[in-house]
Amino acid sequence: MRPRTLLVLAAVVAALAAWVLLHERELPSSDERRRLARRVFRLEPDQVSALTIEWRGRTVRLEREAAGVEDAAPAAGGWRLVEPFAGRADGALVERLVGDLAGLEIVRRLEGAKRAEVGLEPPRGRLTFRGVGGEGTLELGGEVPASPNVVVAVAGQGEPLVVARTLVTDLDREPGEWRARELLAAGREEIERIRLVPRAGDEVVLARKGEAFVVERPYSDAADRDLVDPLLGDLTGLSAERFLDAPLGAQAEAGLGAGPGRLELALRGRTEPWVLELGLETPAAGTRWARADGQAVEARTGLAAALERAPGDWRSRSWSGFDSWRAERLRIEDGNGRLELVRADGDWARDGEKISYSDVGDLIFAITSARAERVVPPAEAAAYPAAAPELTVTLADAGGAEEVLTLNRPRAGEELVPARAAGRGVVLLLPRRAVDELETRIAAVRASKPVAAPAAAPPAPPAGEATGAAPDPGD
Repeated sequence: MRPRTLLVLAAVVAALAAWVLLHERELPSSDERRRLARRVFRLEPDQVSALTIEWRGRTVRLEREAAGVEDAAPAAGGWRLVEPFAGRADGALVERLVGDLAGLEIVRRLEGAKRAEVGLEPPRGRLTFRGVGGEGTLELGGEVPASPNVVVAVAGQGEPLVVARTLVTDLDREPGEWRARELLAAGREEIERIRLVPRAGDEVVLARKGEAFVVERPYSDAADRDLVDPLLGDLTGLSAERFLDAPLGAQAEAGLGAGPGRLELALRGRTEPWVLELGLETPAAGTRWARADGQAVEARTGLAAALERAPGDWRSRSWSGFDSWRAERLRIEDGNGRLELVRADGDWARDGEKISYSDVGDLIFAITSARAERVVPPAEAAAYPAAAPELTVTLADAGGAEEVLTLNRPRAGEELVPARAAGRGVVLLLPRRAVDELETRIAAVRASKPVAAPAAAPPAPPAGEATGAAPDPGD
């Protein structure tokens, strides 16, 4: 045989071997084949798009929410309760049921058993699913004595089967227990606007501006992050202790109608506001009647405090709106002159010289953490004339956005130091200790010694040049 023919045949054999190896890798192992043969349904959990539970004379229908793309996998969406209530379903409970259904294995087959003898005529309940591969119904029969098993049958296949009782445990709950206890299906970043409408007093509107919130109504100013952050946490963590379904009792109706007010949320991607009406406290300790997006509940929440807060309290007490990590440039102007600081390659340079990173970090923290003891609104700001400032601080970020902050002398007989932030019409009265800390940090940066650059490594000797190593005996 010619060498060229041998090479061609060898290549064909190698390609065939590679194809067989690849194909066999994708085939299930012997153990996997036996496990699949024991499955009641050839089903994957993410293929299920709807469930109907008929149990104890009641029907519960659950549907997976659409992913928004026609050809998307069913698993891309969450779950909703369709019957007997409409609302979000507890995704963890539904996914556990779907997983148990998909993984349900046959313990043994009851060949020749009559359906009436094993609790299947009629069945105690049914579990129907719909998915990518079509529909199926599992009929639930009687318990197997002295075992953790139960008898079931697949609709259309008369032979009863014995399976683990786990699935029945999943079904054995009240219809309302399938509801999601988390009342707000949104994260902090999806909340665009919060409208606080107290029963008595002025409403307040907080709106997202970048990563922070501002007060839009009844005035325009930066919002206090120390108040907004807990408010967002209370909203996203709100959960139902108990669901209240119609008809409500007289006490619950009265409690819902006489609370401190309501909160309306504009959520990203949703056209209608999400509304939370807060009622009075219930007789049960720590709970309050509420209606979340139309659903009456009893919940543990401190949101009433947000409705009872005076509008002016929402003003930010922070002198700076920057986070410390955001600053890339810093300019200080005071009685000692002008100081320029620039971040470069993770270090800080003062007028072109690299200095201690910690000294600059402490200064920036002193600026961004300074908080006023009192905020003077624009209508009263004239009492604190904006004369030539004692100190001007300019912060800038990587995008070029700047913030200018100033300090003036305290008024005669006062300890609080008037401060301003450009763009805000208020005067922030800083405590003396915060200003002293700031001045100490500025002095430390001015006195900070330049950091010497690390010594450069000596250049490698040219190839063949002596390096002081022991001579090679072969030379």
